[in-house]
Amino acid sequence: MKRFFATLVAGLLLAGPSTAQTVDDSGQVCVPASESVQAPVVTYGDGGQFQLLKDALGALGGTGGVIEVLPGVYKDSIWTRDQGDITLRGIRDSEGRRPHLIMPINPDTGRAYGGAVVFLTTLHQEANTLTVEDLEISGATAGDGIAVGTFGGLILRRVYVHDNRQGVHTSNIPGSFVEITDSEFARNGDGGNTVHNIYIGRSDRLVVRNTQSHSSWGGHALKSIARYNEIVDSVLETTRAADPEC
Repeated sequence: MKRFFATLVAGLLLAGPSTAQTVDDSGQVCVPASESVQAPVVTYGDGGQFQLLKDALGALGGTGGVIEVLPGVYKDSIWTRDQGDITLRGIRDSEGRRPHLIMPINPDTGRAYGGAVVFLTTLHQEANTLTVEDLEISGATAGDGIAVGTFGGLILRRVYVHDNRQGVHTSNIPGSFVEITDSEFARNGDGGNTVHNIYIGRSDRLVVRNTQSHSSWGGHALKSIARYNEIVDSVLETTRAADPEC
């Protein structure tokens, strides 16, 4: 077992103020006249406005916004392309548990679908950013928990990503960035050495803070070929996970 405790001088990643809109029961975005630049907010899950992530995404109108995932366990996934900056924000239950997204099962094969539970990509060099907060993500045994191919970035806050073929996967796109804070990654991999708990491609920068990555199955706790890497108050542990049941 190898443990790597990393504490480096922290830099600053700046973000603009967050704003919000609402969506009524018919799925229409309500835009106050005095707040026309706010991002729309929709709710997904038990008791929410939408029961499918693709429908919640569609209600945002293609220009970005926030999907609030209500407490519960959901077999669902989301794939977005050239639809602006997207935030998936988990709402914890009364006991502090995150909402849990699990890759659905293909009824024809009895196995998980390929691809990613959460996937953001762009075709037109738009600098879209995916933000994921307070979610548990698992079950992508034939793909990734979170995958991003964008000229913008990926921001992960307080997520738990586990038991996928690969936990996080970002593409080789200069100019992009990744920020991971207060998160945990465990038991991702397929027994080989080409998939990992966290894999960061040729981004401009990677910043990891107060995060644990451990028990990867065959790959690395963190593999990065980003130009600039900053790891602060985090634990990277190379203990091999037990063989998964499926």
